[in-house]
Amino acid sequence: GSDLPPELSAASCLAEVDAAAQPGQLFLQLAELDCENALLEQIRQHVDVCFFDARQTYSLFSQADKLPLMRPVKRKKASVAANYAFCRKRFRWYLSSALFTAVMAFFSFFPLYLLVWATALFVLALYSLFNRRFNGDKEVLPLSKI
Repeated sequence: GSDLPPELSAASCLAEVDAAAQPGQLFLQLAELDCENALLEQIRQHVDVCFFDARQTYSLFSQADKLPLMRPVKRKKASVAANYAFCRKRFRWYLSSALFTAVMAFFSFFPLYLLVWATALFVLALYSLFNRRFNGDKEVLPLSKI
């Protein structure tokens, strides 16, 4: 009473496994296993079943040199203005402007306006410090070296 097509019955799967490989030589990679427990138990009686997570699967493929080769992704070059505005050297200027604007909000008649600008400048400061696109693939510098 299985809903599987006749070509995917337990007997046909086992016949294919017996004909295809010696014990321990056949690996099936499945993204999702959707079968009845009875069918899985029938297969387990004849074949050793092991489940691997993504890390173990990657190591198996890398040991067998079966990983697909992917072309490197070409990145679009950023404009000169974006490189200037978001480079790591601008961090201290954005941060000092954010702090100054936040302090001035305490003396202002409309502090909310200045606090919004201070928050925006603080976000720009963090982005210019930690982004990789405009700072290259170098490691992130500690704050003491900025």
